[in-house]
Amino acid sequence: MANKWVYLFTEGNATMRNLLGGKGANLAEMTNLGLPVPQGFTITTEACTQYYEDGEKINDEIMGQIMDHINKMEEITGKKFGDKENPLLVSVRSGARASMPGMMDTILNLGLNEEVVEVLAEKSGNPRWAYDCYRRFIQMFSDVVMEVGKKYFEALIDKMKEQKGVKQDVELTAEDLKELAKYCGVKKILVKDESKRFGLNAFKVLGGSYSIGKCLSEILNEDISKLPFFVLTSKEIKKKLGDLTFITATDGNHGRGVAWMAKHLQQKSVVYMPKGSSQMRLKAIQDEGADASITDFNYDDAVRLANEKAKENNWIMVQDTAWKGYEKIPLWIMQGYSTIMSEIIEELEKVKEKPTHVFLQAGVGSFAGAMQALLAEIYGKEKPITIICEPHGANCIYKSFKADDGNPHNVAGDLKTIMAGLACGEPNTISWEILRDYSNFALSCDDSISAKGMRVLSSPLGEDKRIISGESGAVGVGAFVTLYEKQNSYRDLWKKLNINNDSCILCISTEGDTDVDGYRNIVWNGHYENN
Repeated sequence: MANKWVYLFTEGNATMRNLLGGKGANLAEMTNLGLPVPQGFTITTEACTQYYEDGEKINDEIMGQIMDHINKMEEITGKKFGDKENPLLVSVRSGARASMPGMMDTILNLGLNEEVVEVLAEKSGNPRWAYDCYRRFIQMFSDVVMEVGKKYFEALIDKMKEQKGVKQDVELTAEDLKELAKYCGVKKILVKDESKRFGLNAFKVLGGSYSIGKCLSEILNEDISKLPFFVLTSKEIKKKLGDLTFITATDGNHGRGVAWMAKHLQQKSVVYMPKGSSQMRLKAIQDEGADASITDFNYDDAVRLANEKAKENNWIMVQDTAWKGYEKIPLWIMQGYSTIMSEIIEELEKVKEKPTHVFLQAGVGSFAGAMQALLAEIYGKEKPITIICEPHGANCIYKSFKADDGNPHNVAGDLKTIMAGLACGEPNTISWEILRDYSNFALSCDDSISAKGMRVLSSPLGEDKRIISGESGAVGVGAFVTLYEKQNSYRDLWKKLNINNDSCILCISTEGDTDVDGYRNIVWNGHYENN
């Protein structure tokens, strides 16, 4: 005999507390006494236990009984769940065998959606009440089910009250509440997740591998198109090349990409990291076979050290920044990075979509420059608005824009930021010219902005996919969400950005949790709290 997982209020009584919970048993008893209790049903405590035994999934048998009881409620009330003209609205209340007042959660008006609320507004003759009900439903559902705290909605309401010049929630109109329900008010937010590249948790290998391939094609006097990966990594090619050493400076991702490629080529690699670099990132590079170490220098000085060692030992310098006399390899690296935007555009063309705004993070600017170059080439005068994001502690592109003299400007010092991949004080001379000529805005971002983006991507709304994005990967999303939530504080910039209901926002998450401990401290423990 099948288990009975669901009981109508008319089927229970006060003795069934362990099965129905305190509230379910009491509602059943009041129904039996003939009290005017709105009818409903109770999902048993045994069903809850089964849910956890099934790996936090509702099995088909339980779900079938729930849907059967929805149908019974429709018959009792003469209403239909999800119907626009005569909707059944359901209140959902959690319970337990033993609980305290205020301990459990409630969701009111389940069954409301954007279409139903309009009908409710019209039939009631009170649109403000209808949209307030809808707002409360969204807030409760987000808090209880999606684990998006009430405080975020309260902050939005407070912001709207400030914008409207009112002090009480009841002073907000139906139109105000309708706008609030749309949250960010854009058509789409697209995020490309680059944490899956070759199992390296970051995009950087695209530049390192392609530039090394181009170097070797020159040494071998062969066109790179004739040197696919399986040929380049063959014993025959190793014999022709002899013993080579590749050297670079990195905070982690680029160096790991270079080391990975060197390992597959059966060659050596040397990697210098700036002071304060993550021990976890260091180990990841060493695990790829590199002679890697953390120096006592900032990123730019670590680059200079690597360049000196390359000259002394006749090693091949593979660096993702450029300076006078060192431009060929950085350009190849940027060409490798452009694979990302090529993939994005190809996918968007399939669905006839185009970004209106692109948020790009920048360190030396190689990645941002590569993305910007392809956007300008493909879209021409119709290119999206581009916003460059950097950390406060290493904002050389921002400073270069602010100087407004057309020249790149350096930032000195420790370059301290949680966005380790962006902790660079000297712009790539090649990418700077691209960003200068084609990008629209540059933002200098507090570390809390990146942390905000990490948390947003980690805890998505609705059917959005969760993305594990590291400190350097999430700053674009963090910047967009912060600008939206605080648009009153950034009124002039928000107006210039011209973000509206037709906007399609593109961000690129360039890395995953390359420093697991750092990621956990931010996402789990709330380090770098939102400002």
